[in-house]
Amino acid sequence: MRQLFLKVMGGLILVNSILLSACSKKEDTITRNPLENPPPVLSRSVQWTLDALPGQSSGPITNLFAIVSVENEQQQEILSSRKLAISYNGKYKTEELELPAGTLRVTRFILVNEAGVAQFATPKAGSQKAGLVTAALPVSFILPQPLLSAVALQVLRIQPGDTPESYGYPAGTFNNGTQNPPPGDGNSMVKIKLRAFVQVGDIRYDSIPGSVLYTYWDENQQSFGRYLPLVAGVNEIEVSAAALRHHFRFSKWSVDYELGFTKQELAEGRLYEIGGVKQAKRLKNELVYTLVNGFYKPETRTIFSYGADNKLSEINYYAKRQDNSVYLSKKEVFQYAGAQLQQINQFDENSAAAGFISFEYNTSGKISKVVNQDGSGIRTTGMATYHYTPATDMTEVKIRYSYSHNSIVMDYFQRYRQGNMISDNSVTSVNNTENGQYLYDNAINPFAHIGRYNLLFYGRSKNNILDEQKTYFGNYPQAVVYSYTYRYDEEGYPVEVLKSYKSYLTGQHLYTTKTVYAY
Repeated sequence: MRQLFLKVMGGLILVNSILLSACSKKEDTITRNPLENPPPVLSRSVQWTLDALPGQSSGPITNLFAIVSVENEQQQEILSSRKLAISYNGKYKTEELELPAGTLRVTRFILVNEAGVAQFATPKAGSQKAGLVTAALPVSFILPQPLLSAVALQVLRIQPGDTPESYGYPAGTFNNGTQNPPPGDGNSMVKIKLRAFVQVGDIRYDSIPGSVLYTYWDENQQSFGRYLPLVAGVNEIEVSAAALRHHFRFSKWSVDYELGFTKQELAEGRLYEIGGVKQAKRLKNELVYTLVNGFYKPETRTIFSYGADNKLSEINYYAKRQDNSVYLSKKEVFQYAGAQLQQINQFDENSAAAGFISFEYNTSGKISKVVNQDGSGIRTTGMATYHYTPATDMTEVKIRYSYSHNSIVMDYFQRYRQGNMISDNSVTSVNNTENGQYLYDNAINPFAHIGRYNLLFYGRSKNNILDEQKTYFGNYPQAVVYSYTYRYDEEGYPVEVLKSYKSYLTGQHLYTTKTVYAY
């Protein structure tokens, strides 16, 4: 149905995907051919992989973490007993981690449960268990690499009676430096609520999963600790009622956050939050490729630039002609009144004025009116109202669109929960409809941080879309996205997304694109 809407706009918007992807930055200098493959950016990211866990059937796991130590060529420890979450995707792997460049080697690799008790370990060379694996520690690897460096390891299941010394580790290592709670401590527990959050720029991310290291001290100042898994949102956890001090440590997006309080500050049922604030990164550019005969062919590049105040100032859109020559297809220049975006002026490939998008705001600072005028003078006007329902924690946005050259009217509804548009639907006065439902990841959507809005209000969700289910009546698109696959950096931003498209009417796969982001 919005396909009809796009036609009504007289060709202003080429396709929805261009609207969605129109969020990148401009570099200080532009190469002669902006669509050429950029020089490879070498990666210093590494993750450790395991083909199998002895004695355990393959498949997803929970509450298992890797304790990893790494040293450089000078035998200086650059990573000391770092705890990393384990996931499963055909093989077991740790979360990605960025390390300094050089020839490095893993000197410790132990898998522990949420209580910090060792379950599996990679033995060290010369130890009693070393002969049971093909590659004992240390295992060397080199950074940087053209892609994420995946270092394969083997582990052995720790059997009853096994000692750390038989694996080449110091005595006590398999407790990971923590102790189990003393007998009877479980009878004096208090339930509290804990929520992790990270404030990225102006956007609060408080629906993020992870794990937290909980440490507490008894009246003898003896410490005890364990790892607690956290689901996205509010968690109910148990803590020691008798402890004199409580301490939590949470790691997310390359930053460690801590929370501490005393016995006197402990209150049953109270909501505690652990997290902090970090600056948002800005996109430098966005490159889109299409998969053709097994190779990704460059198609478009979008370059964003910002002013001294970090506000978006200009966007340059590059495309290819049929003869493969590259040209600047469109430019947008941004105007502000204080902190608010007032107008986006558009120019064509010949630098001639090609229309504008202007915005007005209500007393809450939300967009109340948007006007789009194309190069021919046709205007599309959208009037927006907002309604929040506390019972469902949902905000519904209604936008009514009208046009200067015909009498068609479209009502478009968007529903937001926890910062994401979870569904939308629209209907025109000629009864064409479109409906959508959406699912998201827990990572950072860079488009939500750059302040580029368009006629359809896209780019507002704080997370990245993982799945969409669309239905249409009266007007049908040729292609719809049916699969999203992301690769992220260590700070939680996508650096690459693969999108697969299919025919809406037949369900047949049509093509795949790769979008690469640089910050």
